[in-house]
Amino acid sequence: MIRRLALVTVLVTSTIASAGPLDHRCGTTELLATRPIPRLAQVLHRAAAGPKGAREGFPGTTFQTTESTNFAVKWADATITTAQAQIVADGLEIAWAKYIDDLGHDPCTGCDTFKLNAYIARATDTPSIDYAGGYAWVDDAGFPYFVISREIFSQPDAAASVQAVAVHEFYHDIQFSTGAFVWDTTQYGWFWEATAEWASQEALPTASDPFVFSGAFALTSELPVYHYGDPFGADAVTGVHQYGAAIFWRYLTDKLSAPSVIVNTWEQSTADAEPLAAVTAQLPSSDLVTIHTEFAARNSIWDYPYRQFILDSIDLYQSAFPNLDLIAARVPAAGVALTPLARSPYGFGYSTIEIARPATGRFSAEIEIASPTAQVHGTLVYGAPGAATYTPLETTGQTATATIDLPAGVDTAYLVVSVTTDERLTGSAILLSYKVTPLEPEPEPEAGGCCDAGTNPRGAMVLAFGAIVALRRRRR
Repeated sequence: MIRRLALVTVLVTSTIASAGPLDHRCGTTELLATRPIPRLAQVLHRAAAGPKGAREGFPGTTFQTTESTNFAVKWADATITTAQAQIVADGLEIAWAKYIDDLGHDPCTGCDTFKLNAYIARATDTPSIDYAGGYAWVDDAGFPYFVISREIFSQPDAAASVQAVAVHEFYHDIQFSTGAFVWDTTQYGWFWEATAEWASQEALPTASDPFVFSGAFALTSELPVYHYGDPFGADAVTGVHQYGAAIFWRYLTDKLSAPSVIVNTWEQSTADAEPLAAVTAQLPSSDLVTIHTEFAARNSIWDYPYRQFILDSIDLYQSAFPNLDLIAARVPAAGVALTPLARSPYGFGYSTIEIARPATGRFSAEIEIASPTAQVHGTLVYGAPGAATYTPLETTGQTATATIDLPAGVDTAYLVVSVTTDERLTGSAILLSYKVTPLEPEPEPEAGGCCDAGTNPRGAMVLAFGAIVALRRRRR
């Protein structure tokens, strides 16, 4: 499920700060954590071409219906119009073209034979929903469906929000149909939500709505990518971290030009598979640690084509929660002695340290990790998005170091540190310490170098010897 409100300033007032600037909740994974998934229907593929059939998952309720090629949008609320239902149907057909036709997912259970049911509902309806969002589930006959709240249609920019919720929930129905990553609590809920939001970005590539939670992820970046927050809990930022984590999968699939990594991970994994191991098995090149390290470094300046979507989300969260900071520590031009990092990262999390330019522009950076079983990774970053310089730290044992000469005009650098461990569920922060030391400029080579006869006696002797040899050769 997803609870989603539009990106408008009015939602960031102090009166709702405790609820968060984006009251967007997805209850699909909450349902998964509290009840078994109903057995999926056993439906054969259609034997003949022609329109798909329609079926009712909730007999006894009178619905109005708008149908498209692959979906039946249903509602009982008389205040919903056919035009509003068509917005849902249009978004879903865009998603079908992306998820099924383009990316190659198998149609969700029964969707070869019947149109998928999508319900616009209220708290008093069947199926019901009592918050402004949506959820996906499986009906008593074993067919996936989803519900979207009638409340969303009352929000500013409702069409964009409605379609973003719809395509997210439809991806949950595809996930149900694969049978992969089933769990007893919420340990893999993060992967369901992060990849459903990634899918929304694929389906709606020019829309900002699928990035609305990237700010929550960015402002709590030390948490692991596999963190699962409670979207219905008291913390409105960490509670939606898993949605914002979609930008990690966006970077991975863009870097490798391989959205098939996510598709095949879902289609080919088992119910008890672990998500990061399953993704690793699908990588056509590179490795998950390297990709995460690169991702963390790019996030210091949001070096992506879609960076404005992320920056807008960060601004929204910071306006509601001004105590949150993208930067874990700041280093003055004078440098800093070895200092524990208060916001040290978890495994597959990262922290960003901002470094002010020292007087000479040259400095060394060092990271030390306390854990003997974790691996530390670091990158020094400076420059503008699209033209930045990324310098990996050299790691030896539990220490990583690098030396940088900042070009003239560059006043700030970023030291981005991340950690990898074998933990894949909750974990804890891995204590790091950092040190930045301003350095004198490297000495300029002497004029003329080693062969300047005017300043190097040895060079003069060599030149003289060469002249004598040449003279003798001419006299022969």
